[in-house]
Amino acid sequence: MAKFDDLFYHSATGVSMINRRILTQGILGAGVAALTTGHRIVAQEQRQGEAVAKTTLGSIRGASQDGILSFLGVPYGAAPTGDLRFMPPRSAQPWTDVRDARAYGDTCPQIPLGLSPFVRHGDGPPPPPSPMQRQLGTLFTRGAKEPAQSEDCLVLNVWTRGLEHGRRPVMVWLHGGGFAVGSGSLPTYNGARLAARGDVVIVTINHRLNVFGHLYLGEIAGERFAQSANVGMLDILAALQWVRDNIAGFGGDPGNVTIFGESGGAGKVSVMCAMPSARGLFHKAIMQSGPCLQIIEKARGTAIARQLLQDLGLSPNQVVELQHMDAMKLAGAAEAAEVKVVPRILGFGPTGLIPLVDGVVLPHHPFDKVASPESAHVPFLVGSTKDEAVLFTGPLPRWGQFTDDELLALLGPIAGARSREALTLYRRLHPADSNSYLLADMVTDFWMRQAANHVAELKAQQHSAPAYQYVLEWEINQDLRTAHGTDVSLVFDNVAASAAVSGAPNAQAVSDQMSDAWLAFAKTGNPNHARLAHWPAYSLPARAMMLFNVNSHVIDDYEAPARAFWEAR
Repeated sequence: MAKFDDLFYHSATGVSMINRRILTQGILGAGVAALTTGHRIVAQEQRQGEAVAKTTLGSIRGASQDGILSFLGVPYGAAPTGDLRFMPPRSAQPWTDVRDARAYGDTCPQIPLGLSPFVRHGDGPPPPPSPMQRQLGTLFTRGAKEPAQSEDCLVLNVWTRGLEHGRRPVMVWLHGGGFAVGSGSLPTYNGARLAARGDVVIVTINHRLNVFGHLYLGEIAGERFAQSANVGMLDILAALQWVRDNIAGFGGDPGNVTIFGESGGAGKVSVMCAMPSARGLFHKAIMQSGPCLQIIEKARGTAIARQLLQDLGLSPNQVVELQHMDAMKLAGAAEAAEVKVVPRILGFGPTGLIPLVDGVVLPHHPFDKVASPESAHVPFLVGSTKDEAVLFTGPLPRWGQFTDDELLALLGPIAGARSREALTLYRRLHPADSNSYLLADMVTDFWMRQAANHVAELKAQQHSAPAYQYVLEWEINQDLRTAHGTDVSLVFDNVAASAAVSGAPNAQAVSDQMSDAWLAFAKTGNPNHARLAHWPAYSLPARAMMLFNVNSHVIDDYEAPARAFWEAR
C-alpha cells in the first residue's frame, strides 16, 4: 500500500488523522440625493473620463469608461495595525479633499498557497511545473502590476452605470482563497461588464485574512481579544454597513443587496448567513463551490495560537507582542503553526485559521444540523462545478500515474473502510475515467458537491425562502474539464480574463446563461430568465438542479448513487 504522505510531498511531513465532524465543511452627470441611515449621500459631478461622488467619509474621484463608473480602493475601515491588530474594525477617518479612487487598494498580507494547498515540496526549490500544472495556471490571471500588501486593506471597489436613481440591485462579491489568501482586485472580479450587462452595482472588497483575521486569542489573552478569531468576518460586516450607508449615492438600492462568492468566498457567504449582526444587511445569498457547514470551536483556535506563541518563543502573557510584530514574519509563522496543528488533507476544507464559534460574533455553526435561522428569509443560490477537485489533485506529483493502491491511500481520509467500495462505485459511474480523474470525481463529490447538497436540503426543510441548486458541467477541455474556479469568469461575464476559459469553445454562450441567471437572482430572488429552461426551486425528494452547459437543462437528483454513498458514510 502506498504511503499517504508520499503522494503529497517530495519530503516526508507526516499527516495525522483528524476528527471527521470538525473537518466536514466547505472548505467578490447629475445625481439625486438619497437618505440612508441618517446620512445624506449626494452624487456629485460626472465628467468625461472621471466621476466624483460623496460618501459619509468624504468625496472620491473615480474613473469613467465605456459608460461604466469605477471607484477603486475606497476605505471602509481604519488600518487595523498596532494595537488595532486582532481588534474589531473601526471606521476610517474622514477626509476633506476629493480622494482619488482610481487604483486598487492594498491586499491583506498573505503567504501564497500555490495552485493546490495540498502540495508541498519540502525545503528545496519546487520541480519544474508539469503540463497539467501549466494548464491549471492559465485558469487565473493577474494584472501586470499587483497591488501592494499591507494591513491597511479595509477597502472596497464599486462599479456602476451612474450615480443617479439609487434603485439598482447591489451585488457584493466575497473573494476566494479560503480564509487565507486572495483579494477583491483580481481581473476576473472586475465588475464593469456585469454592471453594464444587468444595470446593477457591483462591489468587491478586501478584508483581513489568515492570522490577521482569524487568530483566536480569547482564552489565552482574555476578554479584550474575545472576537479576534472573527475580525475578518467583522470586516465584511463593516463593508456591508458601508454599502447600506453609501450605495444609494452610487445608484444602488441598499434594500436589495446580494452577497455572492466562490470557494472561500462561498464559505464567507455561508458564515455571514449565521451572523446575527449581519441580519438585514443583505437580502439574497449565492454560494459557489464551497459553503461552510461547520467552522471550528475554541479549543482548535486556542491550540493554533499556543503553537504560534511556542514557535515564536513567546509566553501567553506576551500576546501583545504579536500586535507589533512585522506582518510578513507573523503571517509566515502562523501559516507554519496552523499546519502543525491541522495538517492539510485532500478532501477537507480550511480548518485552521478560519472563523470560529465564539458565542459573541458567531453563536453556532452555519449549516450543521439546520439552516441558520438568522438568514431564514434570504433566498439561496448554491452549486458546484462538475470537476472541482481537478484544481487540487492535478498538481499532485503522481497525477496521471496513480496506481490502485495509491488511489486507495488517498481515499482513506474521506472514505475510510469504504475506500474500495467507493472506487468500485465510481468506476461504474465514470467508466472512461482514469485513476487520476476518478480521484478528482470522488474528492469533488465528498468535499464540494455534498456541501452544496446539504445547504440546499437544509434550506428546503426550513420552509422560509427558496434555494436553487446548479452544477456547471461545461468543460474547458479534456484535461482541465470543469475545474474549481471555472465558473468565476463565466458569472462575471469576464471570459477574456481567464486564458483557459477564453480559449474554450462556447465559453461566451455559457457565460451568457450564467451571468443572466445571477443577475435575475440578484434582482428578484429567482434565477429564471429567457435563456434558460424553467429552473424550479430545490425541494425534497425531487432535488432539481440546473446543469449549465451550451444547452443547459434541469435534472432531478444529479448522480444519485454518488450522493447516497457519501450521505451514508
